[in-house]
Amino acid sequence: MRFDPAALPVALANRVLGREAWAQACLAAHAGRVFAVTVGPIVTPMRIDESGAIASATHQAGPADLKLAVSPLALPSLLADPTRWDEFVAVDGDPALAATLKGLAETL
Repeated sequence: MRFDPAALPVALANRVLGREAWAQACLAAHAGRVFAVTVGPIVTPMRIDESGAIASATHQAGPADLKLAVSPLALPSLLADPTRWDEFVAVDGDPALAATLKGLAETL
């Protein structure tokens, strides 16, 4: 069995979302959209499915609808205080999806 580094963030996100039906409903409104999270040299593309769950999009053709970038040095601070999203996350793309992800990060 081969380790897929993109599987860890997807699994963690789905574990949190699995306990929060309202959060899955928020994401389901963006079904089919792809967003990529970049932390340093690591890029993790993810797709939102119809149920509001997250799936790996490593084999997705085409650009992501939203790109989020976080410095590896800022990641611990962001995780400790997600309300500082605007300070630590560079956003490029779909503003509605970005707002949903920001709201979920701050709430969950």
